[in-house]
Amino acid sequence: MKLTLETYSCNYETYNKWYFEDIADRIYKKHNSKNIGYDTKVIKLDGKNIQSQRSPSGIWSRSIFVYLDDKLTYIIALSNTNYDEDKLVECNKIGKKSTYGVHNYHANTYLVQGINKNFEIYHKYKQEHSNITLLFYMTDIEQSYPHNKFNLMCYRKLATIGFEILNIDKIDFYEFKEIKKGAILNKNNLHYTSLNEFINDSLVISRNNKGNIPSYMNTFDDYNSNGEKQTKYIYIFKALGAQTYDSFLTMWTIYELAKKENKNVEFLFSKEQYNFNDRKNIKTTKNLAGSIISLFKTLGIDIKYETSDEIRQELNRQKDQFNRAKKNNELRNQELFKNNMRARGIQTKCCLCGCEIENILEEAHIWGIAELKKADTKTIRSVISNKAMQDLIDITSEHKDDDFYKKYMIANSGDNGIWLCSNHHGLFDSHYFCFDSENGKIIINTQKLQENSSLMEFFNKITTNRQLPNEVMSEKTKIFLSKNQINIE
Repeated sequence: MKLTLETYSCNYETYNKWYFEDIADRIYKKHNSKNIGYDTKVIKLDGKNIQSQRSPSGIWSRSIFVYLDDKLTYIIALSNTNYDEDKLVECNKIGKKSTYGVHNYHANTYLVQGINKNFEIYHKYKQEHSNITLLFYMTDIEQSYPHNKFNLMCYRKLATIGFEILNIDKIDFYEFKEIKKGAILNKNNLHYTSLNEFINDSLVISRNNKGNIPSYMNTFDDYNSNGEKQTKYIYIFKALGAQTYDSFLTMWTIYELAKKENKNVEFLFSKEQYNFNDRKNIKTTKNLAGSIISLFKTLGIDIKYETSDEIRQELNRQKDQFNRAKKNNELRNQELFKNNMRARGIQTKCCLCGCEIENILEEAHIWGIAELKKADTKTIRSVISNKAMQDLIDITSEHKDDDFYKKYMIANSGDNGIWLCSNHHGLFDSHYFCFDSENGKIIINTQKLQENSSLMEFFNKITTNRQLPNEVMSEKTKIFLSKNQINIE
């Protein structure tokens, strides 16, 4: 088997340091052949400046074209790198000091920066070479960025949409254990198995970035063309700068998972300066670039967008829901409650056993609806007057002094909820246990559980966590937990 690796002149020295040899060896192994050597073909680029970080117009230089017996078989998409031997050669020729070896490339540019170009060049060549395969290859693997959690998640996204990373065996997924507890990740099981699993991992990444507003998933009741009720999922997130490229990969992953699970998913971008997390006028998001929208069309992916007008319609919809709730004296708005919980950026899995199965995962009220309805005006005003509750009530609302409005806002506050599986939710609502309001530790109603020894045994068996996660314990949540203590004797 004759093997030829073709690259652009701006990258020949950089990739020649050992990448060519490693790629050749891996290609031979894919075809169950022994490495008997390879030829290199260099495409000369015009221009005085030779730098791998800037591709000349009309090409994408961070690619290697692999020919087997003179037939184009693979396109290798290479990650971003600051270890540029070609730039060093160029600087030496003109007597300029080189910055070769700088370690400061960002995590969100290592793989996803320009990933849309990788797919563009792949589909460009695929028109003439229908059997070619796109592979990814990570450079500078000995450095830290290829192994951080952001990039580990990118590798899982690629696996989910069906693309292989040629040297994924060089990555140690041990650092991913806090996201995927109890599971062993390796090159054979990288793909996400559910939309919920993927969203949860996304929240871990975004929540750990202090300068980032967490992305989150909203759900709404919708109806199909046959008038049948179905759930619509809307993923809300930002697309600024390099995030645009990660958004491309994220949306593609969500699309594939939703299609697999037969879920109706849309994506929300507002051209306005709008923060979807706390509804203040802060610039946090904008629409995707036209090149990415065009690429989605090339890929045959049907991406639906919500517009700014539809955002306003949704806000009006919430007002209509409140008016109906007041008329019917019904505090519970499960759709609003669930979406307010999601907007907090808390992982959607049971706080006590880690269950992520959507069909048995439920949103549980801490201060229960029945107890809240019984609460007198003095109690409600005492809670609302707390400093932590200042943003709970919309002071511009015509209902701001109405006790029903205050109870409605408390009932459907995301801080008044925790995710529990149906087993734990049933036991919680039946007052078999509650949580300490300071640290979230489980307080067991020993008297009730001891009346049924088999139930006590079952509870102990399914309860792997005995304390609410720190991320749940906001100041509002602590106040709501204190109102639940009356259920434990």
